[in-house]
Amino acid sequence: MKISYDKTADALYLRLKAGRVSMTVKMQNKVLVDVDTEGGVMGVEILGVSRQLPKRAFGSIEVGLPSAV
Repeated sequence: MKISYDKTADALYLRLKAGRVSMTVKMQNKVLVDVDTEGGVMGVEILGVSRQLPKRAFGSIEVGLPSAV
């Protein structure tokens, strides 16, 4: 899993697995989910995230997990 923040777009992206995105599903206002051809979740994007989380949460964030997780 990788977490990234785009300051210009004010968007937080949680990448759960690499691969080709088949489609993006709008779950709720400002939350988008990328899915693969089998419907598996590949990533989640939250738009306008700085209005929803405290500013101190936006440093350099990256989390690496074993692929077996």
